[in-house]
Amino acid sequence: MAYPTISYNVSTGSTTNPSDCVASSVGTSVTAGGTASGTTITFDFEDSELTSLDLSSCADDGSDYIWVNLAWDDRRLFQITAFSPSKAACTSVTVATGQEIDTTFSGEAWHINGTRQQIYHEIGSGYGSDRLESQDWCRGWTIELDGTFDVVRVNGPWNAYFMVAQNDTAPNAKDDPTLTIKPSSSASSRPKVRTTNGGTMLTSRESIPIKVIGIDLEHFGTGGGDGYVHAQFGPLTLIDCKIENNSTVQPTNGVVQQGGWGNSIRLYNCYIKGGANYVVSTTTGSGSDGIIIDNCWLDCQGTYGTTAAVEFANDSCVLSNTLITDAAGAGVLIDDSNSIQRDAHRTIKNCTITGCGGDGITYTGSGSGSDTNATQMTTILNTLITDCTGYAVDLDGFSLPPDPGYIDYNCMFNNSSGSYNGVDAGPNDVTITTTPFTDAANDDYSLNNTATGGALLRDAALYDLPTEP
Repeated sequence: MAYPTISYNVSTGSTTNPSDCVASSVGTSVTAGGTASGTTITFDFEDSELTSLDLSSCADDGSDYIWVNLAWDDRRLFQITAFSPSKAACTSVTVATGQEIDTTFSGEAWHINGTRQQIYHEIGSGYGSDRLESQDWCRGWTIELDGTFDVVRVNGPWNAYFMVAQNDTAPNAKDDPTLTIKPSSSASSRPKVRTTNGGTMLTSRESIPIKVIGIDLEHFGTGGGDGYVHAQFGPLTLIDCKIENNSTVQPTNGVVQQGGWGNSIRLYNCYIKGGANYVVSTTTGSGSDGIIIDNCWLDCQGTYGTTAAVEFANDSCVLSNTLITDAAGAGVLIDDSNSIQRDAHRTIKNCTITGCGGDGITYTGSGSGSDTNATQMTTILNTLITDCTGYAVDLDGFSLPPDPGYIDYNCMFNNSSGSYNGVDAGPNDVTITTTPFTDAANDDYSLNNTATGGALLRDAALYDLPTEP
């Protein structure tokens, strides 16, 4: 079955009367009704000479949706799965199982497809009482954005702008179709979602996989919160995104946060800025599917990440091809304070970590976990760590496997306390004697051509830096 594409355009869309609707010509005399817990939306022709609607232009493969103008706390968006008795003479539509009508309604305005202007959002009176149109989005759907979408948060840190798919639980997230949020093909610039008060900009509320591509997420103003991008109950992937907190209040546990309960978070080619204790954290739960950060730039600006830019606190964590600059604390914290339910693999490879206010890579916790067979394995490979106020790598108290190949082919330069503590240097480490960067003071961390600096690292095949989306 195909799935709907929901289009939002700030300039050309309409929230009350979406443009390009299949049924826009039928007039206001045709309304809709449905029964709670049912899957049938019936058209009301009581005040019209019509007895049916010609919806022949609609698809019958599940790619169309119907929007009903219900109250804020009811479901509003439904995937159409059937037209009755036919598309050419339609009197009702059937909507997908799992998207049942959650109230009894009649006489409501309705539209099929069309372009909407804003993502409907109603402020409630406290935690759990907000209603967002994004809660109606379901697995397999595509959400296309064009423009800048502003939302004002008024009820504290628990409110979310994209609280995705709360009403459509998925039995197996790994096998379910992914819900995709991306720019419209006609978008002239990168779409942006902005919040001005506390709250989460994007959270996975159920087990549905979510993929976000090419969207800017920005928080500004005075509101707090915890995890502006939060993989709470389902796997969350962001590709080519900017995630910035320009607020005067920073989220405690990372501007990006991975929760527990079997979810995962994947960050590819993203620019990330903000966060108090951490910029990216994995602080909650155990037995998760872990975190991957690849080809990203964590821009700490000497302010963010007072404990560490990245916290690895769950079972499987990968940091690769990534630049971490000027963390207020450490660059990466390997945290074994939480229980480990299976072998914990922490991989750091092809990265540059520079200018940290603490160690480049550090460790805390007992390292024992709850599984007596758990093995805490850490790979640090092909990584450059420079100019940190501490050790480059401080794993004092951490038990590593005996194979020295797990930590090798690295370069440590100009770290105040030295290169390694609690672990030996790799036998194939590279030594430089001058700064390897072209112009670090102006955020140019490309490798220079100095023979004893960047050129030597380039010859040793250390990676090229990520670029900002």
